[in-house]
Amino acid sequence: MTELHFNINPAESLGDLKLGTYLNDTLNLLTQSKIQISLRYDSKKINETPLVLKLIKYGIHLIFNPKTQRMIMIDVEIPDLDHINVKQNNLGLIYCNEMIHNWKFTNLYNEVFGPTRRGVSYDNDSVYMLNYPGLTLKFDIGSLKFTEGSDIMTELLTLPQDDAVKCKRLYLHEYPSFHSFLSSQPTRSTKEKLQIKEKRHTAQGDKSSALNPPEIESIEISPGNKIKIHFLSNCRTPPLEISLHESTPDQIIRILGPPDAIYVKKPSKLKIHNIISQTESLSLDEEEEEEHEDQQINSREKSDEDFLYHNYFRYGVDFLYDHSSSNSQRIGTLIKVIFHNNLPSCHSTFRTYNKSQYRIPYLTSEEGDIIDSSSSFNDVKSVFELLGAQQKRNTTYLELTNDPIIIMNDSAELMVDSFDRIEDYSDTKSAKTLQKSMFYVMSSTGMVWEVINDDQIESLTLF
Repeated sequence: MTELHFNINPAESLGDLKLGTYLNDTLNLLTQSKIQISLRYDSKKINETPLVLKLIKYGIHLIFNPKTQRMIMIDVEIPDLDHINVKQNNLGLIYCNEMIHNWKFTNLYNEVFGPTRRGVSYDNDSVYMLNYPGLTLKFDIGSLKFTEGSDIMTELLTLPQDDAVKCKRLYLHEYPSFHSFLSSQPTRSTKEKLQIKEKRHTAQGDKSSALNPPEIESIEISPGNKIKIHFLSNCRTPPLEISLHESTPDQIIRILGPPDAIYVKKPSKLKIHNIISQTESLSLDEEEEEEHEDQQINSREKSDEDFLYHNYFRYGVDFLYDHSSSNSQRIGTLIKVIFHNNLPSCHSTFRTYNKSQYRIPYLTSEEGDIIDSSSSFNDVKSVFELLGAQQKRNTTYLELTNDPIIIMNDSAELMVDSFDRIEDYSDTKSAKTLQKSMFYVMSSTGMVWEVINDDQIESLTLF
């Protein structure tokens, strides 16, 4: 039985597991360490229900905000060392350079973490939560009998050592208490989006540079597919404005830094752009194919007819530049931008990109919800239906709402093997999933929506 040690840093981290880290970065860290993991998600509420990554043999659950895919909580099961399962590894937790061996209430309160405010009881006094800033301890007290009207904390502190309750779970978060963390979550009865204050952990300093690229706060898409990228305030980087058919690689690289990868795309795979002049559906052979099927730039010489993809995996964005000699504008002009949502249910691209953070303020529902990277395609269709009802009153939307939606590869279905570390806890019937992928083209708005499983948006392309 092996032992893994983790340093406890309230509101910060558990060893190398840091609050605010992207899901993909965490997955890469754990797979490199050869730690057995499982990922659970709800495909029916993929943008509303947190993703849960579990270190199986250590009982550590990492909770991720589904909208941003950043870690918002670390949930640790405290094993009962008297009855530990032989298949479970012993978990060594360290606080202030001291290994914690005694997880009884009195020891944790008096010796380890120190006195704090009184805890809170839940579930008819069957659970007691002891709160510290950024750290919460859970105790099961349902089997204890307390004097009516007595103070639970006092009772717990005066129990004989042999009867003292043991901590069952430890939570690391960024809130004053566990209750304040729960209060920040949306209720299941509403469509409210997760809006959680998050810590960003990156390798950068306060100032951005080519070696330390800035951290993106949000990406705003305006009519005409104008893009404005907003950065975190501590980056001290002004918003980056990008325009299709105008911006060039050097303008973008100067702010975002060099891309994570560069791929060459041949003109034969760019027929999607003919959609502007052609209104019929495109066949699967003519549609845009996955950019990663192309060869890397360093595997051959670039020709005059090449189009270059700059892949920013860390931002969940791809930029396509036209380097062909037939380009009537400047060589290297930006002609396409792709935003990726990194959905666990999309097995072909999951773990390639971080989740993008785009929003489209001019596409707003009747309730005032803005279409963004957490929206479903039903949300998108509802907004366009709303705009259609408004066209008689507002000519601004005439071109937008008269635009037919063209469906490419309408019946394309792909059988994929479920990644054995990924578990959809809304449906566990089959080891294989039938993944239906469709592309919806809205030519006048220059948008292509890649939709899987009928309603989940995996990517948005602007052209």
